[in-house]
Amino acid sequence: MFPREDVKVYKVSELIGELNQFFTQNYDKILVEGEVSQSSKASSGHIYFTLKDEDQAVLNCALFKWNIKVQTDIKPGDKLIVMGKLNIYDKSGKLSMVVSDIKKSDGSGLWFKKFQELKEKLSRKGYFDPEHKRELPRVINSIGIITSPTGAAMKDLLSVLKKRFSHIKIILYPSPVQGANAPQTIIKGINFFNDHYSNKLDAIVLTRGGGSIEDLWCFNDEKLADEIYRSELPIISAVGHERDFSISDFVADIRSATPTSAGELIAQDNSAIFANINIALLRQLQILNQRLYIKSGEIKEFKTKFNYFMSNIENITRTFDHYIDTMGHLMDNSLKKKNEKLSKIKEKFYRIYSPQKVDYYEERFKKMILDIGRSINGKIIAHKKRNYENWDKLYIHMDNKLNIEAKSIGEKWKLLSSLSPLNILQRGYAILLKNGKTVKSYESVKRGDKIRGILHKGEIILEVKDGKGKREL
Repeated sequence: MFPREDVKVYKVSELIGELNQFFTQNYDKILVEGEVSQSSKASSGHIYFTLKDEDQAVLNCALFKWNIKVQTDIKPGDKLIVMGKLNIYDKSGKLSMVVSDIKKSDGSGLWFKKFQELKEKLSRKGYFDPEHKRELPRVINSIGIITSPTGAAMKDLLSVLKKRFSHIKIILYPSPVQGANAPQTIIKGINFFNDHYSNKLDAIVLTRGGGSIEDLWCFNDEKLADEIYRSELPIISAVGHERDFSISDFVADIRSATPTSAGELIAQDNSAIFANINIALLRQLQILNQRLYIKSGEIKEFKTKFNYFMSNIENITRTFDHYIDTMGHLMDNSLKKKNEKLSKIKEKFYRIYSPQKVDYYEERFKKMILDIGRSINGKIIAHKKRNYENWDKLYIHMDNKLNIEAKSIGEKWKLLSSLSPLNILQRGYAILLKNGKTVKSYESVKRGDKIRGILHKGEIILEVKDGKGKREL
C-alpha cells in the first residue's frame, strides 16, 4: 500500500543526486584495500578496474587520467590500497569509487597467488607439455560444446560456424560457466562426451565470454584440469577475452583467445578445403578420362589386330583344308591309276601264274594300300583336330581378356562418376578461379578483376565491382 500523499516522490535523477551529495559529504576521502580482478585502459587515458576481497565483495573503480601522478600499471592480481570518493553514476545507477591516489600493498593478491600456485603445480606434473597436446583433424565435422546455452559465447561461436561451415554437427552439453557448481558440471560434460561420443566427435569446446578473474575462476579448478588432461577427445579452451588466461587454457590441447576465434579455428577454411578437393577431383577426372581414352584406343587397336590375326588364321585354315582336299584328290587319282596298272599286271599274272596266287597277292597289295591310306588319313585328321582346338583356345583366351578389360573400364568409370565434382556443380554450385587459383575469400579479389566461373554446363567470365564492406560481382 502506498504511503500518504504528502510523502515526496523522487525522480531517479533526484534520488541519485541526493545520494551523491550524501557520499560526497560522508565518504569524500576514504581508503579501500582489495585485489584487482579486472582492469582496462580506455583510449582517453582513463583506467577502469574492480577491487575484490576474500568475501567476494566487488567495488568498481575509476582512475581518471588527470589523477594519474606516476606511470601506473594496474593488472589482475595486484593488491592495492586506493584513496578516493564514492560516486553513483547517474546513467546506470551503479556505485563506484573515483580514485585520486593509489599504491600497491606488499605481496600479490590472493586470487593471483592461488592461480600461480596451481599453474606451477600442474606444470611440474607435465600437464602443459607439448607432447601431450593432440592435434585437431584437418577437417572438423562434429564438435561437442560445454557452455551456457543462453550465453554470448554460444551465440558468437554458432554465428561463426554458420557463416563459415554450416554442415558441422554440434552437440551441446549445457553447464553454468561461473560459480561454485560450474567446475563439477563441466567435468560431467567432458566425461559424457568421452563416454558416449568418443568415436563420433572431432573435438570438445569449453567456452564462455569475458569477465573478471572471479567470473572465470571456475576454469582454474584443479579437478577440471585433471579431466581435461585425461580426455581422449581433443579439447579447445575458449574462455574470456584475448587478454584473459585460465588454467584450462594451459592444459587444453588448443587455446583460443575468444569464442569467435574458436569458431574460426574449427571451421578454418573448410569451404576452401572442399573447393580444393573438388578442383583436385576434377583434375584427376580429366587425367583418368584421358587415360581411359588412350586405353580405349589401345583396346580398339588390339581388337583390330586380333580380328586381323583371326582372319589370317581362318585363311590359313581354309588353305590347309584346300591342301588336304587336293592331296585327297591326288591320292584318289593316284590310287585309280595304280588300280588300272594293277589290273594290267593282273592280266599278265593270270597268263603266267595260277588265279589263286594272283588273288592272294592282290589281297595283300590292297591291304597294304588300305593301311597306308588309313595311316595318312589318321595323321591328317589328328593334325586338323589339333589346329581347331588351338584356334578355339586362342579365341576363348582373347575373348576373356577383352571382357576383363571392358569390365575394369566400366568399374573405373562408375567410381569416377561417383567422385566427380560435376555432380556438385549440377546442384547449382560454381567454382571461381582467379589466375588459375581458387577464390577462397572476397578479400583475394579487387575491383576490375576478371574471374572465371566453372559451372555445370560451360564457363562464364565475371568482373568484380566495388561494394560496401564486401566484394560484389
